[in-house]
Amino acid sequence: MSRKMQVLFWLLLGLVLSACWLFGTGCGGDDDDNDDAADDDNGGDDDDNDDNDDASPATTPVPTTLDVTLIPVPEGNSYVLGEGPGEPHEQRNDLGATPYLEPGEAKRLSMSYFTVFTDLHQTDEEAPTRLTFFDSNLILGGTFNAAFRPQEDLGAQQLNALVRTANRLQSDYGRDFDLALSLGDSTDNGQLNELRQLIDVFDGNGLASGKPGYTRVDSGDLDLDPDTGLDRGERDFGIQETDGDGNNIDAFNRSGYPNSNADVPTPGLLRSDGDPLPWFSAIGNHDVLATGNFEPDTALTFFKDDDFTGDLSYFGYIPGLASAVQYWEANPDQPLYIGNGLFGMNLDWRLVFQVAKLAGQIPDNYLNDLDPRFDLLTLTHDTPGDASDDGVVIASDPDRAFLYHDGVMQMLHAQGHGFVDRNSDGKVNGADGGYYRIEWSDVRPEAPMPVRILMLDSCEETVLDDGGIGETQLAWLADELDQAAADEVLVILGSHHSVESTPQGGEELTALLNSYENVILHLVGHGHDNKIVPHPDPEGDPLFGYWEVETPSAMTFPQQAHIVELVDNRDGTASIYLTLYDHWSIENDDADKLSELGRELAFEDELIGGYDGLGDLGGMGSPEDRNRELLVQLPENIADKLAEIESDEPVTSAEVLGTLY
Repeated sequence: MSRKMQVLFWLLLGLVLSACWLFGTGCGGDDDDNDDAADDDNGGDDDDNDDNDDASPATTPVPTTLDVTLIPVPEGNSYVLGEGPGEPHEQRNDLGATPYLEPGEAKRLSMSYFTVFTDLHQTDEEAPTRLTFFDSNLILGGTFNAAFRPQEDLGAQQLNALVRTANRLQSDYGRDFDLALSLGDSTDNGQLNELRQLIDVFDGNGLASGKPGYTRVDSGDLDLDPDTGLDRGERDFGIQETDGDGNNIDAFNRSGYPNSNADVPTPGLLRSDGDPLPWFSAIGNHDVLATGNFEPDTALTFFKDDDFTGDLSYFGYIPGLASAVQYWEANPDQPLYIGNGLFGMNLDWRLVFQVAKLAGQIPDNYLNDLDPRFDLLTLTHDTPGDASDDGVVIASDPDRAFLYHDGVMQMLHAQGHGFVDRNSDGKVNGADGGYYRIEWSDVRPEAPMPVRILMLDSCEETVLDDGGIGETQLAWLADELDQAAADEVLVILGSHHSVESTPQGGEELTALLNSYENVILHLVGHGHDNKIVPHPDPEGDPLFGYWEVETPSAMTFPQQAHIVELVDNRDGTASIYLTLYDHWSIENDDADKLSELGRELAFEDELIGGYDGLGDLGGMGSPEDRNRELLVQLPENIADKLAEIESDEPVTSAEVLGTLY
């Protein structure tokens, strides 16, 4: 939800509450809901041209975007996803780094080489707390248009394809990653089964399936194969599985494609020798807030805790907001109560729509959002004036429990993916703070380098989806930076939110990072974009500037990840190489077919918003924000320490990647 959308949200809520107070009507109860809408009824893949574009034969090294890019290509009156030329590393020196040493004969030293994922949005599309009903590109300014994604059931397959590609990148180019970072929004709705799915795809341990090498994406009732014990996948959309004539209205039941709800073969992140690749996680707003915006245990929310594990979806699984507006316009005198209301209030929706109309938030062309599968009287059981029997009954599932900070940290820590028992009470939970240190010598003891990663929790103090960092965490960070300076190590930070999306504590964070000469890089997610932001020293000293780099989402287009390599140039400067890679079909199995479909659906979903062929689509970012070599100034004491480390290994990003495909 953008800043503009947040303003609209609070304005509309204020207008509705004011109307309730003034007229004393249309408000009741104290129900709840959430922000996870649905926006596309596209159940099939109409892209027959591109399904083979993604194949990467085992005899050919898997490419990065140095070799080939996936871009919108004009076809008729629209665009299809096609191949474009690779993009080389162009150098950026916005911070003004200046060489001050003679490099001599020493070969440049690669200090670290790792991969970054973010905004993975593993989604339980059957959960009763989805708000598919609210999805609209036009009504309410499109506030809820990202809550549902047509590819959301394919999160495991898409991420698995990125993982398989990451594994091949290591073996194909002769160098293992030191580690992987996952920068939050691992889940879409903060549920136990969603986080377990994420862990299983990354680890390949089969926590849910009980079978290592397989991730169980289904939840609730299962269809187990008696011979293999693997789940063949079922869905439970109750009265919204078929229409009155028996026609399929399940958007995820795609004719001609494998069942996306079946167990997925997932090897996990592996080094080239087959050992697990260490990975560490940050916390995102979608991990600790329902649909990334609301806490279930607060007054302003859509759903309460029990709703997550319950057997009733108040609003169902089909976009219906436009249909509800249409019904209101045709029946203005009919009281209209839908589901459990709005933001926990049992409102007459006539009032909601009247306020929205007056505020200009129901445009004349809103019927373009109509989904022909949706029937309001089916959802309301023919009683639009009585919400007591509304909704879709499904099977309850305790694995859909909402996790909060405590549950997220406990699960990730238990599997070895970050967080610490800071208060020494024998437990790891929210009381410890979701921030911690990663020591390079712990992940690469055979090749220790003066590099340290500090993972921040930007979800301590949230307002809707905006981040916040409290005083206690900032004090911890200051202590860590003091220690890093004393230890003469370079500092890389990771968090979910960028500074721009962290109104609480963001300015203080920037000022703090700009006050240390060994801070060089802040890795972030949240925005779903390729984006590079320089943070120069306010006084112009290149030693005190650092870079902020945003990685795009693995769920929305372009579904990419980063390779980050830190290199000592031996002249008093260092280079941060950023290389993007797409996911490719490694095994050409059902999982890969579905990952290709997922990217195609994500691409088409971006086109719905309009694209004129000028500029970049979705989260692609500008060329300046993609493959780049970012220069930083090295502190003299760290440059001296690095000078003592000899190397005859190539700089992988500059000398190997982009040369073999």
